[in-house]
Amino acid sequence: MISGNPLLYRLPEELLQDILERLDSGSLSRLNLVSRWCYEVATPLLWREVELVDCRTQHEESVDEHDDTPLIKKLLVLAT
Repeated sequence: MISGNPLLYRLPEELLQDILERLDSGSLSRLNLVSRWCYEVATPLLWREVELVDCRTQHEESVDEHDDTPLIKKLLVLAT
C-alpha cells in the first residue's frame, strides 16, 4: 500500500480491488494516469480481456494485407 495520506489509499486492499474491478475500461484508463500506484493496479485490469482479431482492415488508401494469424496462434497457446 502507499505511504501517502489520501483517503483512497486508506481503504483495505480487498475493498479497493473490488471497486476497481467494477470500473469500465474508460474509467480504468483515466485512473491509470492518476498515480504510480493506480497505474500498477489498473493496468492488469485493463488487459484482463484482450480480444485478438485477425481480419483485413479497410483504410482510405488501400487494404491492410498484414497477416497476424501465426502470431495470434502463438499468443493463444501462451494464454491457455
